[in-house]
Amino acid sequence: MDTTEELAAQSTRFEIAQLLLERLPICIGVTAGFCLVQAFAWVSNLFSWHLIAWSIFSITLLIGSWLLVRRLSETYKFLGMNVRLVEDINNLAVVLSIAMGLIWSSASVIQFFAQSSDHWLYFSIIIGAAASSGILFNYNIRASLICVAMVLLPCTIQVYLSGHESGLYFTAFNLIYMATLYLVMIQLHQLLE
Repeated sequence: MDTTEELAAQSTRFEIAQLLLERLPICIGVTAGFCLVQAFAWVSNLFSWHLIAWSIFSITLLIGSWLLVRRLSETYKFLGMNVRLVEDINNLAVVLSIAMGLIWSSASVIQFFAQSSDHWLYFSIIIGAAASSGILFNYNIRASLICVAMVLLPCTIQVYLSGHESGLYFTAFNLIYMATLYLVMIQLHQLLE
């Protein structure tokens, strides 16, 4: 028979999963918004097949992500929360974080090969996407860190390879940001439990 502590822990996991499920559409929406800003910024200087391919890739991932979230939301409405659904929600959060990371990793790669006068503007949009993605996936530590790492790693490599003297500072910034994000996520989860 389950003890009171086990029931309380399970109830907390159910509540966190429900909060995460409610947050996932916001993650998709914010990513879509950043994608629009990035596309509009690129249109002036980088209108090529790269932009079209990235836009199609991003739209495909965003629509696929939305459909997966909708499916799990309908399952939740029909069946209610259970242990299996909690696992599915956490797995979906990781899948969505990888999808969002792929969108911004590919944007970083495109930006790396398309150096323009407004390079740092586009780069800051990508960094903003990383920062917001990490915060939005905050109910799942693994998803949050995966998304941010997938965005920041190509950016860090790009800055390092560009030969700027600020490359070391940018790398330090990324490491500090990831460590801070990790520590805050652990504290948040301890607080929730």
